[in-house]
Amino acid sequence: MENLNSTRRSIGQVIFRHTPGSLISIEEWGVYGRVAAIKGSPDTDVDKNILCKKVRWFVSKWKEESEGKVRGYDVDVMEPDSLVAIRPEGKVLWDFIPKMLLECTNSQCKIIVSSDDSSFSGQCPRCQSKLKQFRYVWFHNCGILLPFLPITQVNCPKHGRKYLYLNDTGRFRSSTWRCRECTYERGLGMLPCIDEVCRKNRQGKGDYLRGSVWNDPWVYFTQVVTFVNLKDSQIRPVIESSLKEELLLSAYTGSIKAGENNLTIKAVNDGIEKVNCVKCGKAIPVTAKFCSECGTPQPLAANINQENKKQLLPDSLITEDSELATFAILRDLQRTLSLKDEKRRHEEDKNVEKAQSLLASQESFARIGVNDVLMINDFPLTYAAVGYTRFQSKPPNWLRAFPPLNSSDTKIPIYTNCITTEAWMIQLSAHYILEWLETNGLLNDLTQKPNVKGMDESDSKIWLISFLANESEDKKTLQLQHTIHELIHSLSHIFLQSLAIESGLDIASFGELLLPNVLSFIIYAGESDVGGLSASFNQGLSQIVDSVSEQMRSCKFDPSCSEDDDGACVGCLHLPRGCVEFNEKLSRAYAFGGKTKSLNVKDILVGFLDLKNK
Repeated sequence: MENLNSTRRSIGQVIFRHTPGSLISIEEWGVYGRVAAIKGSPDTDVDKNILCKKVRWFVSKWKEESEGKVRGYDVDVMEPDSLVAIRPEGKVLWDFIPKMLLECTNSQCKIIVSSDDSSFSGQCPRCQSKLKQFRYVWFHNCGILLPFLPITQVNCPKHGRKYLYLNDTGRFRSSTWRCRECTYERGLGMLPCIDEVCRKNRQGKGDYLRGSVWNDPWVYFTQVVTFVNLKDSQIRPVIESSLKEELLLSAYTGSIKAGENNLTIKAVNDGIEKVNCVKCGKAIPVTAKFCSECGTPQPLAANINQENKKQLLPDSLITEDSELATFAILRDLQRTLSLKDEKRRHEEDKNVEKAQSLLASQESFARIGVNDVLMINDFPLTYAAVGYTRFQSKPPNWLRAFPPLNSSDTKIPIYTNCITTEAWMIQLSAHYILEWLETNGLLNDLTQKPNVKGMDESDSKIWLISFLANESEDKKTLQLQHTIHELIHSLSHIFLQSLAIESGLDIASFGELLLPNVLSFIIYAGESDVGGLSASFNQGLSQIVDSVSEQMRSCKFDPSCSEDDDGACVGCLHLPRGCVEFNEKLSRAYAFGGKTKSLNVKDILVGFLDLKNK
């Protein structure tokens, strides 16, 4: 480490672009180097248990989808102490690629010179002109990176390799090596990957290095996992309460007001004095079995304050890192706002104009299947760089872990950045989802088919959260669970793209997190783009509904996109970054109807967004 050079970058640049193994431009020297290490300190803001679960999930998923192409991780023995969270300080340590190639700057010469040659003097040996770094490199999807040396067969009969230069046509297929002193010329050829692990994995099949300009985006992709970084002080009061199930369900069903730590306060008091009616929103005693205002049965009342109460949910849904707990605590944060609650607040304040505007927005969202929109003004997010890939950013390429911080260390470094930003958390209507599934005939094969017509929103929410948490191996159950997941993922991309358009921000500055078990997804903004989502929540709700309803109905690459790509491609739903599923398992057909080839549902008669408009 003592002989390494250093430069500085922002924490965001380090996390997303300049982790170990990447190539970095050193502007002050006019060269590029290979990142060898990142200076940083242990990130105490990251819960190591949650970090381990997120990394294990990501690596296991990658391993499954790439037939085991993972280097540096063993998920079978991974424990929280196997990893170390490092927060970059901005200092990047770098060196040159071994056997670095240089090129003569004289346009009439341009021969290549290796820094490893015994006669290397720092000048062109042919014309004594200055040298510059050769801009091409060899790389492979297993992670290997090499200087762009000519293959062994490139060798001038008269002059050997001494006066070779690249006849660059702009395409590797047609470019050639030529000798500057004679007419010798030969194609670039192909170079097999020399990595032993990679060669064994190929089982004798030919697999060759690729040539590229050093800063082409496909030479290096940092693999970043994002997750909600809630603090123990925010989670524990609810999770350790004797009423944790009721508390979490009251948040999920919307029967307790969002924000202002209402859920936490009631947990600390070890009881809920008042909740809102699940239908009309009137404040009623928690033990009331029916609402005194509208007469609607209250699903949680019979379960509270009973010694032998029936557990409504499986244990997996009421743990501290479950989707239900994450949803409930995010909804409970001090400055979180709910569209439904904001409408009620303005009604109580006699602000008629604002209340009517929010009512119109609420009704518009309801027509496209949205139950509530929550504005999280203090969204706690962690970016965790877990490794890197080359050539492509998704399986089946090799995923490689970063090297340990020093030769005596065995822990895998995870480079993290904890930020507070803003986000929309959008919860879909459970009853609307069931209606959509029934309309498309997707409930017919269930052994216990729900009576959709006889269920209200609260009944539907309880039924769906239990169904989605069911770990049954029944094929029909699994297929329907995956269908709902694909629906939520597709809608998340449509909302994200619409929010980017309406807020005027670059789509790459947004990301998504999926909470399918609670029928929700989160769209968050980057640290430097705070303000766009809150402005859309406060002033542009109706525009978002209009954009969501029409924006992705067609793709500029149709009919190819709809017929060959399952209705999802770079021209419509694919995100440049921030997709938790690598832009897989989504389709515009879920929103607007149509056919798919590789998704769970092959023919969607009525799109989700069109259900109430048919």
